[in-house]
Amino acid sequence: MFPNKAKMVRTANLLFVTFAVATVVYLATAVLVTYGKPGFARDQTLVLWVFFLLVAVSGAQLGLTVFLQTRKTSMQTTAVYGPVG
Repeated sequence: MFPNKAKMVRTANLLFVTFAVATVVYLATAVLVTYGKPGFARDQTLVLWVFFLLVAVSGAQLGLTVFLQTRKTSMQTTAVYGPVG
């Protein structure tokens, strides 16, 4: 009847880490492309591949979020009326 709190905490932590890591990778790539002489700025073909990789990861993250938010089985098991706890 009650949702598995350990599983929910694990899923929330994984989602938080995913968002945090994606943000750091995005910012590090942007800094290296813009300011890095020894970085990605020398090879312009690599910049295109990194862009496509970021687009693919962003699309996959969006798809996963939509899939998890619209799943009816998880909504039926986690929807409980009453106070949390």
